[in-house]
Amino acid sequence: MHPEDITFESLMPHPHLRWSLLVTTLSFSSLVAGDAASPAQFRWADFDSTCSSIASQLSLPNATVFFSELVTQGTNLTFPERDPSCVSPTVSPEFLVVPADVCRISLAVQTSNRSGINMEAWLPRNWTGRFLSTGNGGVGGCIQYADMAYTSALGFATVGANNGHNGTSGRFFLNNSDVLEDYVYRSMHTGVAVGKEIIKAFYGSEHTKSYYFGCSTGGRQGFKSIQDIPEDFDGVVAGAPVTQANNAVDSYSHIFNITGTPDLTTPCMLDGKPQLQH
Repeated sequence: MHPEDITFESLMPHPHLRWSLLVTTLSFSSLVAGDAASPAQFRWADFDSTCSSIASQLSLPNATVFFSELVTQGTNLTFPERDPSCVSPTVSPEFLVVPADVCRISLAVQTSNRSGINMEAWLPRNWTGRFLSTGNGGVGGCIQYADMAYTSALGFATVGANNGHNGTSGRFFLNNSDVLEDYVYRSMHTGVAVGKEIIKAFYGSEHTKSYYFGCSTGGRQGFKSIQDIPEDFDGVVAGAPVTQANNAVDSYSHIFNITGTPDLTTPCMLDGKPQLQH
């Protein structure tokens, strides 16, 4: 195909993909502004006591609830159980100052006899009736806590999952197609389905709107959801979607062949530091 022959239709022939491209242009502020109910509409007797007891009351298929805890605004939260490779200053920092009161629920859900996800639900005191799922990044075995804090502070009941494995390595995919299936789509869909049940049990009311928010691998997850399970979300923000994942991984191999490891002296590396190439 010559460049002059490339059209929008040739690049994105599937109608779901055309629609999803339009969806990605939504700013997150438009989701914040629209279709929100007043927090006063979802008041109940005691947020604090509901949070302390909900872990023992939840009955979810194939799920083990680890804990529920009230996290108050300004709490400096750490995540000691997280894989060390997941620490990222932007999406999953070493510690996080929580911007609004939430009930934090942690659980695991089996997706097959040899796979499962770890996930969390952050349920805000100022719930506006809306549900939101966060995504992942890269090989993506990390809950993106910064996204969960940001969106729950805006009144979204938010869920996030580890994409079926812990850490940023793909070694868990080897000889286990079920873990790979979790990574491709099942982890997020499972988190969404379970998260909506948690919301109903906690607030005593179903959500009014359901949204998704993710970038990179998270963008791909958004596209995959639109294609295969469009009923999961009313709106999707899919940033920088890595829809050509195989090509992306292949490019890493190509770059590695050029640069080598940091301890090697190559045209691209000198004393362990990358050098500018012309």
